[in-house]
Amino acid sequence: PWRTEQSHTMMIGSTGTGKTTQMRALMAQMRVRRDRAVVFDLTGAYVEAFYNPETDTILNPMDERCPSWSVFSEAKNHADFTGIASADGGGAEPFWMLAARTLFVETCIKLIKENQATNHALASRLMMADLKAVHKMLENTVADPLTAPEAAKMAESIRAVFNTNAQALRFLPEGKEPFSICDWIRSNDKPGSILFITSS
Repeated sequence: PWRTEQSHTMMIGSTGTGKTTQMRALMAQMRVRRDRAVVFDLTGAYVEAFYNPETDTILNPMDERCPSWSVFSEAKNHADFTGIASADGGGAEPFWMLAARTLFVETCIKLIKENQATNHALASRLMMADLKAVHKMLENTVADPLTAPEAAKMAESIRAVFNTNAQALRFLPEGKEPFSICDWIRSNDKPGSILFITSS
């Protein structure tokens, strides 16, 4: 029935019982209606069956079809970057995760102010730079004490938490057609388009 795909649904079954076949049938119906969707495709099976280069987008830094996506295309201020940083799902001890989020947010704001808001700048200026350079960049921000030279061991641990959670930033393509998830959601330019998020 109309719009029921958007309600909470769970498909359970052992291998070979038809889960993938049912999902393919739902996606085929969606294509006919020209609905839009976000599809997390861990194996690449749905991309193989449904990808249309005229309308669809694949977000996967290891896929040559991936456009230039940047966190800076989705966020412009402290609140935006804090929201993005909070979506990491946790996992580490609270102090280390919160400190890593602070490094990320303050670095992004600094890069915007310096007109260097790119994935490459974020990776090179925060993830791979000498810690003294990181501290100099973040002087007079709330991240200043987290990167202080006298607390270098702590600073390196905080950065290690960030790097572990954000390593995909180093591989995101630049120089291709830019893409923004927020703009894609707001736009009606491509009815029926699918945003595939893949890992294979």
